[in-house]
Formats: sequence, structure tokens, C-alpha cells
Amino acid sequence: MTKFAPLDLLPLGSKLGSLVMAGLDYYASARAAGQSTNAELLTVLLLTRMEGWDPVVAGRHVLADSGTRDAFARTVAGIAFALAVGV
Repeated sequence: MTKFAPLDLLPLGSKLGSLVMAGLDYYASARAAGQSTNAELLTVLLLTRMEGWDPVVAGRHVLADSGTRDAFARTVAGIAFALAVGV
């Protein structure tokens, strides 16, 4: 099992916050333009925002495979969408 200090997650948490804000901004812009959006569209947006981002925790690349990266983007998009629509 890999051990790490909780503070090792701070960079990941900081980026998480930035990605949630990007999702909220996109949602607000789409709504202001009269367009609808959903969590799937936010996921695609966030995946493009995550290009080139390769977070490392305890010496491990935590989003190294596409499945994990996609799951992370879906989770963040779901959080942003829930905050945007007030779920």
C-alpha cells in the first residue's frame, strides 16, 4: 500500500477547485447564451482543461490512464453541475 501525507493532496485539491469553477463558468455562459448544457458536456470541457495535467501523489501519476482521467473528469463535472443547478 502506498503511504502519503494528506498535505500531498493539496495540489490535487487546488486543481479540483479550479476545474469546478471552470465548469460553473461554462454552465453560466451557456445559460446566458440561451443554450442548455449537462454534466456530459461539462465532462468534455473539463477533459480538455485537464490536457497536459499530470498530478503526482507519493511519486505516482494518479491520472496516468484514460479510464481514471475520464472518471475524475466525470466526478468533477457532476459536482459542478450539481452546484450550478442547485441539486
